[in-house]
Amino acid sequence: MLDKIPFLKKYISKSKPQTFGDKRIFRKEFYSKPHHHWIKDDKYLKRNFDRFIEILPIELINHIWSKRPIAFIPANGRLSCAINSNEHMSFILIYKDLQQILNSGYPDRGLAILTHEIGHLFYRHDERNIDPLEAQVEADRLCVMLGLGRELQEVLLDSATGIESRVRISKLTAEILTGDMDN
Repeated sequence: MLDKIPFLKKYISKSKPQTFGDKRIFRKEFYSKPHHHWIKDDKYLKRNFDRFIEILPIELINHIWSKRPIAFIPANGRLSCAINSNEHMSFILIYKDLQQILNSGYPDRGLAILTHEIGHLFYRHDERNIDPLEAQVEADRLCVMLGLGRELQEVLLDSATGIESRVRISKLTAEILTGDMDN
């Protein structure tokens, strides 16, 4: 799978041990965690988290989860937020409106939001001195690489307020149209 996404090769070390041999093992481990029972208990949400897991290459899953597992936690707020802890776990807060999107007739926008949040953890934005807008654009790239660029673009177009959103939409559009991840 990694060969289909060559851009990821420079970020994922082949010397890292495999945390999960395949997605079936990962999925079983993911849903066994008490903090994910709220997902498992909602059949629609679970179905879309299953789709989300299928979108992520196993190499990316191993890369992220080998350092710190991620807990997806329901919370109050707007859409979602990734929090990378220096302890033993990272968190992605799933707000009510994102849950509604994931349970809607068009959950792909929600999958794009989840992928964007994973992008912040993948690129280790908490460990780097990076401009916040640059971090957003970099996380957006993961959506494009995994085929969810248009869906994220739709989310941004629906909520575009301010220059940051317009810059992100512009960069996303360019990457979707040209396939250039470094523009």
